[in-house]
Amino acid sequence: MTSELLATVRRTMLDAAREHAILEAPGCVHQMMPPAALDAEERLVSALLTGSIRVEAIWPLRSRDFFGPLHRAIVRAFDTLDGRETTPAVIALALEAQGFAGDLVEAVIDLRDGVPHVVDLADCIARVREASRTRRLLAWIRKLDAELATGGISSDDAMERIRCVATKGKAQ
Repeated sequence: MTSELLATVRRTMLDAAREHAILEAPGCVHQMMPPAALDAEERLVSALLTGSIRVEAIWPLRSRDFFGPLHRAIVRAFDTLDGRETTPAVIALALEAQGFAGDLVEAVIDLRDGVPHVVDLADCIARVREASRTRRLLAWIRKLDAELATGGISSDDAMERIRCVATKGKAQ
């Protein structure tokens, strides 16, 4: 692969990353908030906490798909509680076990009672899933760009990885 083609591949990847507001200028990583659907996450977590939905209802989402650390930890707590009692105190204990501190019971109650309930479950799930997939893809693009820039990967290998992602739809 020519250096001109390699430069085009890098420029295309950087343009895609810039379009998603993770780069301020070519070659300059900007620490803006990654794509997230925090309002949808809050609605899903609130619905879990009120008992209006069970954790199985948000499949295919998993805790790793949630951007908010507290949201992710609460979904993880529901996974580990496996249908047992899920009062704010029980969830707070599960959060403490994950390393969270502070008035967790109050934080859980605020999420449970202070967030509008899910209006469209499928829409909230789709928005959280899309934001999660976008974050993973952008991280993959940054990693591939760094490998290309440092010579840690050949341009042919980079192109093969890009082809795989384009055909399988999953960053490796």
